[in-house]
Amino acid sequence: MQGNNLFNNGLLQPKKPPIGQEQQKMTRYHQLRLVFGLVGVLLYPFAILGSIPLLIGLAVDKKDKAANVFDMDYESFLKRNSIV
Repeated sequence: MQGNNLFNNGLLQPKKPPIGQEQQKMTRYHQLRLVFGLVGVLLYPFAILGSIPLLIGLAVDKKDKAANVFDMDYESFLKRNSIV
């Protein structure tokens, strides 16, 4: 019975390399992939939620431009209300 126990078989224990072999170090590519993956997972919800106000602003700007097609001195809604 004890031979079939998950804890005794090492299934839930960390794997150790055989004697004489070392674990492979993470390459620069794997480190960068891990970092970008974590950043992507953490910032993904903010990118989705931030795109909604952006799309609304672009729609308002497009509607405002269409209303002022013949006005030569017209300045875009986004340019008027931006700090830059």
